[in-house]
Amino acid sequence: ADIVLDSVREIDEVYKEVKRQQKEISRFEQNFYNRNQIKLAFSQTAISAIIKRAFKENLSSYQICDTIFKNYELGLQLIKEKVKNKTVQIEEEALNNPDEYLNHLIRDIY
Repeated sequence: ADIVLDSVREIDEVYKEVKRQQKEISRFEQNFYNRNQIKLAFSQTAISAIIKRAFKENLSSYQICDTIFKNYELGLQLIKEKVKNKTVQIEEEALNNPDEYLNHLIRDIY
């Protein structure tokens, strides 16, 4: 019975941590919007990948996003007028090669 209770507690802790990490991603999206007036929306697969990376690197999801997307503020300024009032979708591919993904976004807009 103790083993089952310990397992349930561990699952509950992991669940709470995943929820906390999801909130960190939402906070990053909101802060990015507040700074740039460009709305980012992470796909579910991107969110899962960010959370996995956060666990692996022992960082918050916010820190992972901040590191990966540090160049996006400048790059998206180039297309700001074209994406005004639109959401920029961020897929999992953006995590593996953020610069190439950004270039692809810019090319698609023009």
